[in-house]
Amino acid sequence: MQEQALDHINTYAPAQMKEIAKDAHAPEYKTISLYLARIEHFCVGVNQKIYDPKTVYELAHGYFDGGLKRRVDPIISQKNQSGEDFYANIHKVFVWMENETQKHEIKRS
Repeated sequence: MQEQALDHINTYAPAQMKEIAKDAHAPEYKTISLYLARIEHFCVGVNQKIYDPKTVYELAHGYFDGGLKRRVDPIISQKNQSGEDFYANIHKVFVWMENETQKHEIKRS
């Protein structure tokens, strides 16, 4: 997942993603859509507990906590204008990661 999608998305600044989201016909928009589909597929596995949650958190929270949401939100918002959440699994993992991070911070306090 890291090499197939996350690292590629991290090459774009949040401001670049906002610009890309304005043109659904741009090559970058289509490329990022592919990365989002890969992340959504991964998140289905996380949400269905196919992947061990503890391991997923340890390996992926840096990406999910480190600005991925800020980067992909403009594209996701554009795609979800119809009112349907095409990335519900990604959103569920964002919430889960945030909750897990808060739990870990409380334990460290």
